[in-house]
Amino acid sequence: MKRPNKQQSSSGATGRSQGSAATQRMRRRADPIQLAGKIIDTGVFNSVKDVQRIQHEFVQLVRATVSDSLIASGDNDVGATELVSTVVSEAISAIDHAGASLDLIARSLAKGIVLGVHAIGGDVKLAAFHTMRSLICRSAASAGDLARIAHDALVGVVEAADEIDSFGSDIVFQAANGAISGAGQISALAMDTVRQMLGGLLGQENEVPQTSPPQDPLFRFPPER
Repeated sequence: MKRPNKQQSSSGATGRSQGSAATQRMRRRADPIQLAGKIIDTGVFNSVKDVQRIQHEFVQLVRATVSDSLIASGDNDVGATELVSTVVSEAISAIDHAGASLDLIARSLAKGIVLGVHAIGGDVKLAAFHTMRSLICRSAASAGDLARIAHDALVGVVEAADEIDSFGSDIVFQAANGAISGAGQISALAMDTVRQMLGGLLGQENEVPQTSPPQDPLFRFPPER
């Protein structure tokens, strides 16, 4: 009576052994796929961290350069306007020379300029206006996507305004005003495109300037050599 039981036990053990072997084969086949996923996961994570670190370093570079230059030049509005134009022009020339797109630096550049002007107690609203205006004008010269450039740069201004506890102030509004002003120098279509994007980003139509401001006599683009 015990022999059938032993046979059943042996048969069960054999089934489990076969099942275990099949599972191991399935796991071995899945390992390369799982490994590929892990490699991509690690690669993307490290790359994103590297990009964030570089962007942070670029913001700090622009911030220090702008504040030091304004101090050396006497910190006046005319100097700030010319400095913003020069910084934007040279940064975009460098990005063009490197064969990259303006949206790679627009956010960090705008943030760094605003923070640099604020660091020495300068007119941040004026800086935000001219930064956005310069970027839009120059991005058109570089065949950039105006809406994307304006979006990224305005996000940088918003981040800067948030850092200096000025979110909701006129800084962001003046930045949007500058973007529309710059686009208005290109075409009515460009201005409408940028205004529509700003409306979506800011969330309320009444926060977006409806017309471009008059030409600022202090603005020069590109800056005079």
